Amino acid sequence: MSETTTRTRGARMRGVDLSIGGSRLLHGVDLAVEPGELVALIGPNGAGKSTALSVLAGDVRPDAGEVQLDDRDASSIRISELGRLRSVLLQQKGVAFSYPVRDVVAMGRMPWARTPQSAVDDQIVADALARTDVEHLADRDVTTLSGASSRASRSRASSRSSAVSCCSTSRRMRSTSATRSRC
Repeated sequence: MSETTTRTRGARMRGVDLSIGGSRLLHGVDLAVEPGELVALIGPNGAGKSTALSVLAGDVRPDAGEVQLDDRDASSIRISELGRLRSVLLQQKGVAFSYPVRDVVAMGRMPWARTPQSAVDDQIVADALARTDVEHLADRDVTTLSGASSRASRSRASSRSSAVSCCSTSRRMRSTSATRSRC
């Protein structure tokens, strides 16, 4: 585990408001995710789940409230460091370019390129492939996979070795709630 991952204190947002194009998407949202914790945001389409995750990941700046990663204001963190502090897996249908699954997973290690932590990239990629049950597909072209393509994308996010991961899904849910568990 890298030095940055070890010291990461998680992600938090407090009192977050966000409007886009005159529509209020988030109002007074509070959310905290500790390192190693799995938090599921469940709610109907359009409830703001993906938007909240984008704000929490530091990709979207809120109109009001505070967002912290590693106990620092997310807007003050350089993009190259954001990539080491958190991983993001967006709603997607799959990878559009022809690459072996192993290479897609290795792309998750890009924030660590040219750092001492890159010395363990091969082992981290192998571990990520195993955790997501796609190691047997490592040499297959990712564009030829159906359901396993999303597992390859999860494996890529897992290889990031960040303490906070933000994942968005398009699954339909009937009620709004939050679920917490330890990974």
